[in-house]
Amino acid sequence: MANLDPGPISDTLLAMIADDLKNRLEALPPEERHELFAFLTKSELEGDHDYWETIRRRMDDESPEIWIPADRL
Repeated sequence: MANLDPGPISDTLLAMIADDLKNRLEALPPEERHELFAFLTKSELEGDHDYWETIRRRMDDESPEIWIPADRL
């Protein structure tokens, strides 16, 4: 994997980048935002060596408090 370390970056610059990203994400149409978040979630889970076990466990969990209502998706 390539080294993605940008070197020393000031906290102020990082905050500016984060704010810019937040603004751009908020400006995306809902469909594109959902697609991006699904991609980010998938990317995060793929780094988990127990990926499929995690997916199965989450899908089998029927606790209503862990599920997001369909109208909020």
